[in-house]
Amino acid sequence: MRPAFAIFLVLATISLGCQGTPKQAPKDDAPNKTATPKANESALAPTPPAKSTETKAASKAAVKVPAQAKAETPNGTSTPSVNPDKAVPPTLPPSRFRLSTLRAKELQVHQAPKPPLQRTVRHAGPRNNDDLKTIAKTMDAPDPSGSGAPAIERIDENRVRIGRIVVDKAKKQVEVEGAVNMTEGILEYYSVGPMGKVHESVLIYHGLASQVHLGLLLLGLEPKRRGGPKVKLTVQWKDRKSGEMRQAPASSWLMNRATNTVSGPVNWRFRGSGFFNGRYAGDSAHTLVGLVPDPNVVIVLDADTGNPYQGADLGFEVMTKNIPGKGTPVRLIIQPAKG
Repeated sequence: MRPAFAIFLVLATISLGCQGTPKQAPKDDAPNKTATPKANESALAPTPPAKSTETKAASKAAVKVPAQAKAETPNGTSTPSVNPDKAVPPTLPPSRFRLSTLRAKELQVHQAPKPPLQRTVRHAGPRNNDDLKTIAKTMDAPDPSGSGAPAIERIDENRVRIGRIVVDKAKKQVEVEGAVNMTEGILEYYSVGPMGKVHESVLIYHGLASQVHLGLLLLGLEPKRRGGPKVKLTVQWKDRKSGEMRQAPASSWLMNRATNTVSGPVNWRFRGSGFFNGRYAGDSAHTLVGLVPDPNVVIVLDADTGNPYQGADLGFEVMTKNIPGKGTPVRLIIQPAKG
């Protein structure tokens, strides 16, 4: 019976141990410290410090500042350095970004500069009658002297081109190129420049009035404000139908409003224009041949037929049946009149 009882005791002891013997707390290395029960870890965990408003603002600014804008402090730490004039623009949609940065100075520098105003440089021209006489006297020299001497080209032995005016010494004539300007209406001028009083002129001429004046000096004519040498005006043009060259007195394109007929023989006189502020007045006014008294014209009609705007029987009109179509090229020939 004793061996069996001993086995029973051993088995009972083992079963009691499997049901759970109270565990002892682990011994701490320190001999004087006693173990304490664990508290709720979440309750005892330290709370992280809350970020202040200033810290948040600084962090946002640090995000927007590019890396090139950071500067190191004496302690070795990097701190943001923001320049308000060179602040990086916010990231916006393309359309909003363009509208919000139109006035940015750094973007305006990329705009193309405006081109400078183009100004027309005009030749100074002669400043007085003495300059015209000096140019005429030295015309045959390689380099004509005199203030405001125009461009001069010798065509051949007898002809010379002054600007756009041709002087033929053999034929004793000055040739002025132009075109028909009016085919009907009342007139105060026979020939003006493209910027002159084209609403009341038969022809438009090409060139300068001072160059015509110079050409007449080369023919030996001397202008006078009263009287003046007589000149003859002739028009040449090419007939559009036959293709032949036609020629007629300049007065054949004028109708006398008092008789409603072609104007008879008239006298044209070389009086010459004056000078105003150091410039030939005919060049400034763009006038060459006048039908009414005008101090700016070079050649004037030696007859007082009245102002056409002051009466139905005064002045001249265009003789429509004799004149070619508007725009027809015309050469005005000026020659010394005989007698």
